[in-house]
Amino acid sequence: MASQVSPGVVIRERDFSNAVVTGASAIRGAIASSFRTGPVGKIVNIGSQRELIDTFGTPSEANAGDWLVASEFLRYGGQLAVVRAATGVLNATESGTGVLIGDKDAFDAGVTSEKFAARYAGADGNNLRVVIVDRGADWVITTSSPHSLLVGGSYAAQNGTYEVYEVIDNNTIAVVGTTTPVPAGTDTAVAWDYNSQAIGSTGLTYKSIAPRPGTSAFAAERYLSYDEVHVAVVDEATNTVVERLTYLSKLSDAKTPEGASSYWKDYVNEYSDYVYAGAALGTAEVTTAGEDPGAAAASYGATSSAPLALARVLPTAGGSLSGGVDDYAYTAGEIQAAYD
Repeated sequence: MASQVSPGVVIRERDFSNAVVTGASAIRGAIASSFRTGPVGKIVNIGSQRELIDTFGTPSEANAGDWLVASEFLRYGGQLAVVRAATGVLNATESGTGVLIGDKDAFDAGVTSEKFAARYAGADGNNLRVVIVDRGADWVITTSSPHSLLVGGSYAAQNGTYEVYEVIDNNTIAVVGTTTPVPAGTDTAVAWDYNSQAIGSTGLTYKSIAPRPGTSAFAAERYLSYDEVHVAVVDEATNTVVERLTYLSKLSDAKTPEGASSYWKDYVNEYSDYVYAGAALGTAEVTTAGEDPGAAAASYGATSSAPLALARVLPTAGGSLSGGVDDYAYTAGEIQAAYD
């Protein structure tokens, strides 16, 4: 370090590129642009570069200019009000028909009747797959000759009929039944293996989500069984489970021990980072055996002398989302609308 023993000028160079401005909370700015993800048309207050990435995604070549302006402003300690402009972006859906769901307020207002939709608009939603994991089947029947059974049909065993839960191949079916089947003729029966059930073509199985669901304490206290389900979101681009929402209920008034709703649709819409759950599942997506899910517990009329089991959600429920659209090219009118 330089020393000075007589009057003069000493020049020192200091690097302030990583400094934080004192009193930064008073420095506020605003920006509207197109982004990779995040709510559309809603003001979001961002306080750091990490928060910008977590909320609106990383930059692409198409929006790098605006994104870096926002990032640099935040780097120096500012607070930024960010709005994602409503360009031509669309949310991916289960049906494949893209729809714009700006934010949760728009979803709650009924902007779409889709069963499942990506939480945020953009092509990233096309990589998502929604998986609803119920208790599944109970037995696997191998027939001695090719069968002609379909899902929802009945397999006639020597000791009763069993509903077909899944057609595995021409000689193999998975069935639902609480008693051990005595197969017809030379057919054979083995227990259904929950852990090995494949999730589409992802290479994943139910074991990668959570143990087999069963009956919640809420349902058991009301003489109902098999209300539990897991909901998971898989990124099919990487074949990884990106979200697990476990031990939810098919009862619309189900509660956790703490008193919060555990109804699977309510929980998904409140807490999922990736998807919304909209319209109710159809009758073709649940077993005939059991009570139709989605009603309040008391409406089933179950008693200690006449307990009831809920129908099981079939593996055909849920599925891959598609129809999501990116659109980074904004017009002056779209930016003005975002600032308004």
